[in-house]
Amino acid sequence: MPDRTRIVVVGHGMVAARLIDDLDRYADPAALDVTVIGAEPEGAYNRLMLSEVIGGRAAVDGLAMPHRATWVRVLDGVAAVRLDRERQLVVDEHGDEHPYDQVVLATGADPRVPPLAGLEDASRWPSGVHALRTLADCRAILARVGSVGRAIVLGGGLLGVEAAVGLRAHAVPVTVVHSGAGPLDRQLDAASATVLRHALRDNGIDVVTGGRAAAVVVHDGAVAGLRLADGSVVEGGLLVVATGVRPRSDLAADAGLPCAAGVLVDPDLRSLADPRVSAIGDCAEPPGGCSGLLAPGWDQAAAVARRLARQGDSRSTGPTDGAAAPTGSAPEAAGGDVIRLKAKDLTVVALGTLPDDDLADTDVHVVTVTDLRSRRRVRVGVRDGVLVGASVVGDAQLAADLTATYERGLPVPADPAQLLLRASEGGGGLPTAQSPALIPGRATVCRCNGVAKSHIVAAHAAGDRTVDDVACRTRATTGCGTCTATVQGLLEWLAEVDGDPASTASDTDDAGLLPRVARPKHRARLGVTTPS
Repeated sequence: MPDRTRIVVVGHGMVAARLIDDLDRYADPAALDVTVIGAEPEGAYNRLMLSEVIGGRAAVDGLAMPHRATWVRVLDGVAAVRLDRERQLVVDEHGDEHPYDQVVLATGADPRVPPLAGLEDASRWPSGVHALRTLADCRAILARVGSVGRAIVLGGGLLGVEAAVGLRAHAVPVTVVHSGAGPLDRQLDAASATVLRHALRDNGIDVVTGGRAAAVVVHDGAVAGLRLADGSVVEGGLLVVATGVRPRSDLAADAGLPCAAGVLVDPDLRSLADPRVSAIGDCAEPPGGCSGLLAPGWDQAAAVARRLARQGDSRSTGPTDGAAAPTGSAPEAAGGDVIRLKAKDLTVVALGTLPDDDLADTDVHVVTVTDLRSRRRVRVGVRDGVLVGASVVGDAQLAADLTATYERGLPVPADPAQLLLRASEGGGGLPTAQSPALIPGRATVCRCNGVAKSHIVAAHAAGDRTVDDVACRTRATTGCGTCTATVQGLLEWLAEVDGDPASTASDTDDAGLLPRVARPKHRARLGVTTPS
């Protein structure tokens, strides 16, 4: 029997977990020898849900990523420290050497830290200063939040606002310090950001905008506040840094591989300098640039898994056949241009593209409703009878209806103003499907994984009765987590109509189910107590 192709995967986050799962789907285990080296001791888990854990809305033991590739060797809690391309070895922190024919870098990203006094050395941050990138960060924040008079979040983007809402669940006042003009100003226009700012203030979260941080105020080795460039000080005994991430490409750069923001790769996700090295996820920089989104990383994992499976024991390093791998330069099939804020009792959704100015003379027909008293602002844009963009603050039902219309390409009224009227009010607005029976089978339930209603119906027919069961089979809920309530609702409805085929009809969709996968045995090792 020919020697097996040796593959070393460096990193064990969400994208690496998908690569392993896809290798199990596409490859012959007898032809591959796969080793995964992950620095975090907990193994692969859903990093996107950490802010939900902070707020007590997600259980830590539900973060573990489902997997089934028991034939893959996984070394968690072991950091890779050197990539020896000449000898084709990955060297770990213990000095152990892992030979490879192909190596896949899935090292993810580190928090981006702004240049301010007191945070120059990440290994020596004052007590009470944390990023929110790992489970270790999550543990440290939860351990401290109950003993401080006020918490500070540096950064008013998605993660910063989600973290602030999570911290408020512990009844601690929160101040968000944001250098921009308003919270979520990358997703929202100025007026929408203003409405969101008022909604946050209603929930005990102050927002300081245009505030450039200058230094961390430290007392007895612990954070006591944040000094701004104008000399003012925001007091607080906990500081969460949420100012973005940077690709973790040091290992590749030290090995002489071309890097810019991330590891430079071609459309097939191979290093520009070494075809035996691939990079996927946050650490990769394909021709279209770094997307910073999960779904393109998952697409990249699937493409590399298919390529490695085709190579089998041939150990080919030449070009592969078939379509080029997704590069992340365009919105992914799962809908990377739809952004949702994960926060209790606070709705923000931005989808597609809209002109910056409501009064701009463009081919997009923009209609806006602003209701500051109700903390609601909605903008919709229509071109040639198609919804091309929308932003919603403060109206959960309308946000869901607009998202469904956008995702499914449903026809919209000739007058876009009708999109802002509830169908229940008789205004001829969006057609909502209050009953699951009226939702077409092709309707997307989990955008991150492209799971449709028909897949949930088929999973139920195959015996899956819980959200965990459905996640193991279809991968639904394992991305951003916003579809969890929908999956639960569908399962409850299916339990009610079980045995009535007409009630669960799902068009002519092919369910295309994956074989059911097992939950990781390391779930219990995640080690964070969820707040009550």
